[in-house]
Amino acid sequence: MKKLIGINEGWQFRETGTSEWLPARVPGCVQLDLMSLGMLDDPYSGNEQATHEIEGKGWEYRGSAAITEPPDQYDSAALIFKGLDTYAQIYLNGAFLGETQNALIPHRLECKANLITGVNLLEVRFASTRERTASLHREDGRDLGYVCDRFRLYLANITLKSTSQPGNVVTGIMSFCV
Repeated sequence: MKKLIGINEGWQFRETGTSEWLPARVPGCVQLDLMSLGMLDDPYSGNEQATHEIEGKGWEYRGSAAITEPPDQYDSAALIFKGLDTYAQIYLNGAFLGETQNALIPHRLECKANLITGVNLLEVRFASTRERTASLHREDGRDLGYVCDRFRLYLANITLKSTSQPGNVVTGIMSFCV
């Protein structure tokens, strides 16, 4: 039996370390979610720095999907993400499924062993792009700073973004689709 279950409705998000969950739109990004709640001005209206400040924070999204049949009747089950930007950890019903480090490729995570009959909770935890990039630079032995630090010149960046997305070529915009 093959079945596709969309989980693009009913999402919530929050800044890592805070307790209040806010309504989110998926597919989407944290900047648009904050703008829709009146918590962030449009960066194209002269407030681009506030957008960069968001990149220094971690963000968590959660959504759920109801499974009415016993999961063991399926040969396999997988979560398919069309774009998680960039450093994310994925949990299903509290169990760690995997992590991503590339926003430009789809990810498929097997999840049959973690599905339950009833409501399944999916969590996607995005690390701060700024902090994770700095950590990778330190591990590499070079201090290249953060890719959006306006006072530095960069020879190479390790976090890449499609130029078809709004804003700078290298950003911390967090968006995902399931």
